Amino acid sequence: MVEDNFVFIGKKPLMSYVLAALRQINEGNRTVVIKARGKSISRAVDVAEVLKHQFLPSATVDDVQITTELLTNPEGRESRVSSIEIFMSRGEGPQAPFPPPRAPREGPQGDGPQHDEEWEDH
Repeated sequence: MVEDNFVFIGKKPLMSYVLAALRQINEGNRTVVIKARGKSISRAVDVAEVLKHQFLPSATVDDVQITTELLTNPEGRESRVSSIEIFMSRGEGPQAPFPPPRAPREGPQGDGPQHDEEWEDH
């Protein structure tokens, strides 16, 4: 049986998991566990960081558990896969407000939106 406070990280967009974790914390679960395996481990860390720094600054990382799981594929072959569980709790401080939308920057002569040169393809 899977507990309600787990968020399993896969291949969906990052914000899907951030919002799922935020929903868990806001619906009464004091703790949320962000769990990932293999290549999704870095995405789990990103979810925890975005949750803490952009949505819930009072959130704390209570524990991080790193393990190796033994999985068996349908053909019966076993493989070892790294996994991570990040335990986060809400904390006592305020929830971060959503930032206001940014307006496009105008060019030097007011000729419409501009973008930073560092992002241009050369």
